[in-house]
Amino acid sequence: MNKDDNSQQNKDNTVVSGILYTRDLMYNRPYYMINYQDDKGATLSKMIAKNVTREFMSPRCFSLVSIAKEVEEAFPETDAFSIEFKIDDNENVTVTRTSPLEQIIDMPRPMTDKEFYDTKSLAKCVYLDTNHILSDKAFWNPLDKIGTNPRPLDYSLFREVITENIWNSAIVRLGYTEINGELMQKVGNKPYISMNNTYEALTPAGIPSKLRFKLQQYYESELRDDKANYEKIQTEDILNVYDFVTDSKLKNLLDMDFSVEEVEQIRQGLYDITHNILSTYDKIHDSDYRELQQLIDTRRKIQQQQPEIETNVMKLYKQLTEMLSSIKTYGAPQYARQERCQFLAKRLCDSLVEGGYFTRNEMEDFIASITTASTELKRDLFKYTHGLMTADEFNEIYGDLRSGAFDIRTDCYKHIKLDTGSFKTSDRVHNIAVNSSTQGKLLDSERLKKAILDANINITPEKLIDFIVRARKNKEVFRFEFNKSMSLMLEIISRMSDVMGIAKEDMSYLEIYELLSYHSRDSYIQTIQTRRDMYHNNTYLVLPDIIFGIGDIDVVTSGRKLRTMKK
Repeated sequence: MNKDDNSQQNKDNTVVSGILYTRDLMYNRPYYMINYQDDKGATLSKMIAKNVTREFMSPRCFSLVSIAKEVEEAFPETDAFSIEFKIDDNENVTVTRTSPLEQIIDMPRPMTDKEFYDTKSLAKCVYLDTNHILSDKAFWNPLDKIGTNPRPLDYSLFREVITENIWNSAIVRLGYTEINGELMQKVGNKPYISMNNTYEALTPAGIPSKLRFKLQQYYESELRDDKANYEKIQTEDILNVYDFVTDSKLKNLLDMDFSVEEVEQIRQGLYDITHNILSTYDKIHDSDYRELQQLIDTRRKIQQQQPEIETNVMKLYKQLTEMLSSIKTYGAPQYARQERCQFLAKRLCDSLVEGGYFTRNEMEDFIASITTASTELKRDLFKYTHGLMTADEFNEIYGDLRSGAFDIRTDCYKHIKLDTGSFKTSDRVHNIAVNSSTQGKLLDSERLKKAILDANINITPEKLIDFIVRARKNKEVFRFEFNKSMSLMLEIISRMSDVMGIAKEDMSYLEIYELLSYHSRDSYIQTIQTRRDMYHNNTYLVLPDIIFGIGDIDVVTSGRKLRTMKK
């Protein structure tokens, strides 16, 4: 066989080709960094910690790492290599080129390799405290609320007012299961959502406990089989409300070792939750709104005390404690409950499309026609930036809000020149939101009636439209007032930092519980320094989107090619 024939055969047999770097090219960390393309043309990447044990690697990864180690041992005087490779359909690895990584030579390391391994080991120990399946999105998506690398203050505030226990206690009143466990866990600096607690808490309380456990085991099995589904955990994988396509989804359980009786019990539990919310929504809203008024009254009372010019630290501590207590009692539970009601409204809309009763465009037009606090903000921002609304008029309504609801480093809108780019929407949605006065009039009543009859939901088309419109609007109102109250609390903490002579940047390394009891300035400074160092080290960990076990912290796969040069 000539050289060209051999080359063609190798090309035909190649199922994976790529390049392995023996150190991370972004920050010179001790990772094997692999960019590769599979036989389907997908570009993927892996970051494999250099101290990973064999049990956490696939056979393919182990073969590549073994080759990399051989090269490193053969040339110990060279800092790092790039190794181009291909893998055939018999899993044979062929190295096509090896060369030194010149760009690594002068690149500084953020820490020694031992310090890096110690940091990673600590993160793994923290994870093993619960050993749950963790997702960086899912229920109460922390990436959306506090980002992938929140400061300790951001994280502790979100935990205090939502994910410690309020998230669950708020929805138990709607018919969901009460659990003993927190929703969020931190690995390194990164916040994750416990899938185990999500599965349990979003299961109807009316379902027998053994069946609840069986259903949760089914969810976990399905997630392990298809890790990509973790992003859709609230809508497509968990049966947590009854909608217009629930019955078709329940049929799938019959093929998964669920009996007809068990499926009917699940159906009834889901139906009871939906029926309870739809039939008692007026009472739910009125009760929550009365309590929300107490939060607003507390906020206004504290604002009248002018914390922004207060010079007595103890008075600021008192204001902080009172504001936080009011948020936890009269703001967060109500917001969480209205969020869940709005989720039901969203699922009803989505399932009307999934069931073929309406097109996606028809539903988007209907949703966009519902004026909410968010659409009013976009409308008023448009007016303000086009000279149709004064800065004083805009700030009277929105000035106390900030872009980061839990981040002390962000400023209230009244203190900054607004960047309209952060509020962009599509022209289609923007025009409807700004100009339309119709609400809930874009869905055909006859088609709605058919959907309701098919699903046997006890509600009229008019009542259903009314619920969807109100749930969407009310959720935004509660979020609006919640965020205003959180913003005032951050303003109080900011003023405390001014009085104590601690920069806001430094204050973000403290946790809320430390700010609720008086400490000396020196004590705060010492804590800040320790936390800053730990935070800095954790920043360099490469962490996955979803964690099934500690091996996922050592071998991180991404659906996108990693950068190959430090920026």
